[in-house]
Order: sequence, then structure tokens, then C-alpha cells
Amino acid sequence: MTLRQSPAAAPARFTIVPPVDQPLALMPPDRNIAISPDGSRIIYRAGPLGFAGVAQLFVREIGELTGKPLSGQLGREPFMSPDGKWVAYWNGGELRKAPIAGGSAIAICKLQTGLRGAHWGPEDTIVFSTLQRLMSVPASGGEPRTLTTVDAAKGEGKRSRTELSEDYKAAYEEQILAPADLDELLGEFGASVTAALLCVERDARAFAWDNEHDAHRVAVPEFAISRCMIDNGAFLEFVDDGGYATRDWWSDADWAWREQNRISHPAFWVELDRRWYWKSMTELIPLPHDWPVYVSHAEASAYARWAGLALPTEAEWHRAAYGTPDGVERAYPWGFAAPDARRGNFDFRSWEPRSVDAHRDGDSAFGVRGLVGNGWEWTESEFAPFPGFAPMPSYPEYSAEFFDGLHVVLKGASPATARELIRPSFRNWFRARYPYVYATFRCVK
Repeated sequence: MTLRQSPAAAPARFTIVPPVDQPLALMPPDRNIAISPDGSRIIYRAGPLGFAGVAQLFVREIGELTGKPLSGQLGREPFMSPDGKWVAYWNGGELRKAPIAGGSAIAICKLQTGLRGAHWGPEDTIVFSTLQRLMSVPASGGEPRTLTTVDAAKGEGKRSRTELSEDYKAAYEEQILAPADLDELLGEFGASVTAALLCVERDARAFAWDNEHDAHRVAVPEFAISRCMIDNGAFLEFVDDGGYATRDWWSDADWAWREQNRISHPAFWVELDRRWYWKSMTELIPLPHDWPVYVSHAEASAYARWAGLALPTEAEWHRAAYGTPDGVERAYPWGFAAPDARRGNFDFRSWEPRSVDAHRDGDSAFGVRGLVGNGWEWTESEFAPFPGFAPMPSYPEYSAEFFDGLHVVLKGASPATARELIRPSFRNWFRARYPYVYATFRCVK
């Protein structure tokens, strides 16, 4: 008798054919396609062309040629129950589930910070990851329980492991953990190309500076951005790693400035007895690791190169702050409610910054935190006129004198910024190597 090994089953290959007006809304690292445990159907996210519509979830049986919309299910990051009868997803504010056969969605738990992968286990427990935590929640609903978290006070920047049941270890390893250099980054915004509506129409406000005109759309390719500003603790790693003494991280002009002025640390830092302190308005205090680092554009750029990242362009920053997954522009990062103390550290309530993780009520639609207040944010964009620029007759030199290629755009606000200046179109600017400003930054990839 001759025994022969059975041939391996050929993998199934197929093409998803969404409706012409419903292209696939695939936004890596978001996982917007899910396959049922038995392989009989897939769930995917598709959205209308342009920026006026809303993407929703579709289901496609393997034996069918096209997908069908899951009525009323608007969300992202879908994943299925072990029996394949339910789909769970994140809708921007909640983790929800809905029967695939049809029916209303059921809220599982509140989730404002964004989903970075999830697994629905056989014990009817969902394990999911946010940007900073690994959590679990009963599929029937309830309060999420933290399994692991990042301890910023200890300088941790990566998720730590925990002992999970065997059913969840594979999900943790294969679905939830992101590459180490993306632990602090948020997923791409929009489809392969999104848009940012920069500046303001001339008649839209009673007053705006001349550099805020004219309104125009800018295409923004996919990118990822830091959820929070870079804090003192993160920047200290750059300092301790010899960042100020390593030529590779600096442009020619920035290195010459650093050498000429013998700069070896941020201007707001003071070293005494081998300990770092923060130079406040009135005193020296031990360096708060969770406060935003205040540095020049030159120092911010050097840090970004050291980290293998970059500073955002003005359009990228605007998209992260005021855009939404559905293309609608907001008046403020959090929505349309007027600015107040819950949203950020601004309007002279404090002369000092606060934790970069504070003011969660000010999060943007993408979960980006601290975009208004706590420090102006450097961009990679030169301060230059927009199409249609015309100097204002009452103050013609206000902007025009600084369109010299030496000044860089800053966005957001600082603790000493009046609430009346908080608007999407407002642009601040400083020279790239000026260090004495409440200015911080975040990184993109």
C-alpha cells in the first residue's frame, strides 16, 4: 500500500466589487475588512466619493458577487463574533455590535480614544486596544477593564505585556500590537487622499487677518500623527541620547545656530546638580515629564529626524484638528460648542502648561488631544500667502513683511492665547530658530 499526502487545499481568491459610488474606505493601519470565523462572509467599510457622504459597513457572502449594506451601520474597525452572527465596530464614540442578519445596533461601551484592533473571544469577551491601553469588556456590554497601560511617569512609550488566556494571546500578538515606532501614533486620516479647507471666506467672519484669506482646499495624502504633543519626558530621551551633539539630526543652518549659541537643551530647562528643572514664570520646579516641551522649530525638527518621523504640514495639522472621517469640517477640534475650560489650557487661565494628556473633552474627531491651548505647535510649512492674498488696507505690513522664507507657521494656541483667537483659520508664525516662545510640536509619519 502506498500512502500519499493529500494535496493542500488551494486558497480561495476573489475580488470585492463595491458599487461604483461606494469605493472601499481602506485606511491603514485601521482594519476595515473582517472575515467571519468560518470564512463564509466578509464585512468591509465603503464610503461615497467626495466629502459630503458617510461611509458604512457592507456584508458580502463568499458565494455572492457583490456586497450589501448593513442597514444603518456606520463605523470602522469591524470584527465578528465567534459564531459569525454579529459584527462589532467603533463608530467614533462607542464600541457597538449589530446582528449581521439585520437589526438595530447595541452599544457595548463608550470609547472615545479610537480602536486599534480587537478580538471577540469564545468566552463572549472582547479584548481591544486603544492607543495607550489593552482593555477587555463583556460582549453583552459594561465598563471596559484595563489589562495593560503605558506609564508615562516611568518614561514608557510602548505597551507592556500581561498574562492573557490562551484564546487571546494570538489576538494580542497578531491583531493588536502595532510596530513599536507607531505606539504613539494615530491611524491615517481619510482615504488615500483627503482634503483640508484652509483659511476662511472673506465674508464668513466679521474680522480676520489678511493671511487667513482666501479659503481653499488642499489635498492631504494619508498620514499618521501623534495623539498628544511631544512631552518633556520624551524629549529628554533625545537629550540623553546625545541628540544635541549629533550632526545627523540637524540641517546645516540649524546646526550652525546650535553651535554658535552653544545650545544643548531646551531654553525652558535648567540643569542643577545633575537634575533638570523647568523655568516657570516665578520659580524653578522639577521638570514635569508630562508637560509639552517648549522648543524652537530647529530643535523640534532635529527630534523628529532622530525619531524617524517628521513635523506635520499646516494642511496635515488642520486635517487632524478640524477634519472628520466623513469630510465635514468642524469649528473646533471637539465640534461646534464654544471654547471653555474643559477643552484646553488657553485664555490666560494659567501661565504654565498642563499634562499633554489633559483636556480629553477637547479631542478631535480622530482622537487627537490638546490641539487648542497648552502651546502653539510648529508645522513644517513656511509662512507664505495663500492664493488670493491681499494686504489689509489698515495694516498692510501685518503679514506681508514676514513672507520672507524665514518664518514658519504655528497652529493651535498657548496658555496665553485669548479664546477669541481660537479658530481654524488663525495662523501664528515665528522664525525657525527662535526658542523663547510657548511652542511645542507633534510628529507625523
